[in-house]
Amino acid sequence: MARKALSIIEVFLAVLVFMVGVGAVVISFMGSQALIEKSKELTIVSSHAQYILEEIKESAISGEDFIEGIRNGNWSWGCATIVARGLECLTGENITTSVEDENEGIINVTVKWNWKGNHTIERIFKTKIFQ
Repeated sequence: MARKALSIIEVFLAVLVFMVGVGAVVISFMGSQALIEKSKELTIVSSHAQYILEEIKESAISGEDFIEGIRNGNWSWGCATIVARGLECLTGENITTSVEDENEGIINVTVKWNWKGNHTIERIFKTKIFQ
């Protein structure tokens, strides 16, 4: 006698295999979306640090004491200052500058922000500027 239909077990297994495949694709998609979002934020943070470093560099070229300016907090910004400069502020973003080595002219720009509301990320950008 020839079989003309699939058994319920075969149908169930086919649906199960299909669902595992769809689930893997959805999980992969969600993971890639999170990476894209974090990458976008890292790009924004890098541009903010670059903006501040360019301002410090310009002050050094014009003869200002940029070391003293850093110590006075001239380039330590919260969201209000970031937005006032025409930049997009990330959630909870805070930028601080510090002098690592005055003799070598090494300065740090530290950017902290909240990622997805509950995870604080910190990136430190280091450069050397001479007076």
